[in-house]
Amino acid sequence: MPDRAGDKWIALLILLAVGLTFSPLFTADFTNWDDPHTVARNPPMRAPGLDAAATYWRLFPPPEAKSPDTINHQFALWVPLTYSVWLAIAAIAQVRGGDGTIELNPYVFHAANVAFHAASTLLVWLILRRFIQSRWSAVAGALLWAVHPVQVEAVAWVSGLKDLLAGFLSLAAVWLYLLHADESMPIARRRARWWLATLCFAAAMLCKPAAVTTPLIVAVIDRVLLSRRPRQVLLAIIPWLAMAIPIAIIARAAQPALGEQQFPTWLRPLIPADSIAFYLGKLVWPWPLCVDYGRSPAGILRSGAIWWTWLFPAAALLASVLAARSGRRAPLAALLIFALAPLPVLGAMQFHFQQFSTTADHYLYVAMLGPAILAAWASAAVSRRVASMAGIVVLAALAGMSFLRSRQWHDARTLFSHEIRSNPGSSVCLNNLAAANAEAGNPAAAVELFRRALQADPDNMLAMKNLRQCLVELGQYDEALQIVRTELKRKYVPWLNPNHLGMTLLARGDYRSAVVHFTALARISPDDTDAHSLLALAEALAARHPATTRNAD
Repeated sequence: MPDRAGDKWIALLILLAVGLTFSPLFTADFTNWDDPHTVARNPPMRAPGLDAAATYWRLFPPPEAKSPDTINHQFALWVPLTYSVWLAIAAIAQVRGGDGTIELNPYVFHAANVAFHAASTLLVWLILRRFIQSRWSAVAGALLWAVHPVQVEAVAWVSGLKDLLAGFLSLAAVWLYLLHADESMPIARRRARWWLATLCFAAAMLCKPAAVTTPLIVAVIDRVLLSRRPRQVLLAIIPWLAMAIPIAIIARAAQPALGEQQFPTWLRPLIPADSIAFYLGKLVWPWPLCVDYGRSPAGILRSGAIWWTWLFPAAALLASVLAARSGRRAPLAALLIFALAPLPVLGAMQFHFQQFSTTADHYLYVAMLGPAILAAWASAAVSRRVASMAGIVVLAALAGMSFLRSRQWHDARTLFSHEIRSNPGSSVCLNNLAAANAEAGNPAAAVELFRRALQADPDNMLAMKNLRQCLVELGQYDEALQIVRTELKRKYVPWLNPNHLGMTLLARGDYRSAVVHFTALARISPDDTDAHSLLALAEALAARHPATTRNAD
């Protein structure tokens, strides 16, 4: 009979370990790494309700829409269930400031993230218990999954809730599927488990489309670890694969390929191999960690890494296949799950963040189930004493590193001060640190950092815009005008920038018309800080040049 009392103590131990490891997050602020747009300054979060939630489920723009951005594919992602959960959290997290404005308490959002991560850890433990006989070996695997430092990004990042929710529901689907695969259970109960698993899988894809790989995970476990017949596995997952097709189409429509490929098509299959090699390295030595590793396709091609990094996953695959042939199947299952779970973002297909880096820690959230399986299997394969001693040392070290990494996520300045030490050439991290300084009332320091961001990437349009705004604030109007002209020369779609017309007027020297344009725009969009900044620039230039000139550049 199962030891239910013992299981309760184990569950409590897991929850305690997760809570202590990520305790610095309970007093952390929002960062400027997507959080302002997804939650912190997202207007619907100030007035959460069904109407606000409905906008996030929209598949097509309304008839009056002038551009596709009204579909609410914010940051080129369709994650309607995640936004619905954010709205629910926002309803609890609202606080009223001294001036009567409504703000959001970041502590509530961070607590929600940690809670979902803790719940997912319990699911990992339950999954491991389905095929690992030793209870404590399953605990070791679950704790490795929970406290490994690569998991910190998804948990510490408020905008990472999409990964946590999709991960929680995907893991629930895997666990329920494994209950369905238990042939000792009555057929009616097995069918009920399959339908519940299917519901969880569908919900996971609505939290983040990358969950489409969940059928591949259950297929690996079912075939490699449970050794069920291929026909049984296929019959169980074919409906899931069919469900994934429309979600994949919607996801691709929300995030189309970015412009021209700067990477030879015939070399593109090597990018996933490089990503897996990089992740294997971080799995073994997870320090330093960074939100932007700068591992873009162009970067690995320039460095020459593309020509040899594939050897590491190839060697790991060969070793795991040989182990499987001798009856040790866990390493093969672990490697396949580790590689297949993040398949949509390994680099074979283009995605938006790939312009900065193909690799990111939060892409590994569900994939860490593979190493958890390997750790649990290895723990069960050695003596209890060796497993206990090694497990305590390794898990304590990993938890300590995750605790320190969690502290780095305290706020934007703390986070990005660390990030530029880890990756000094990251234009996006330099931009975010500069933006944090600007918001803290230090535009002079921000200007220097924005310049460094543009030196690292001259095409960083966001850094260019932010630098222009700081220069206007400092009264350096001539240089700000020059940046306007540079912005207009860059390749971008005009409707993506509502200030395009006014910027064109500024570049032509028609300052008075620019003042009229930006005055109207600022009135229509009072929250558009860029419109207000450009209005200040236009007014300053119009005052300096009373007789309007038209000097096209």
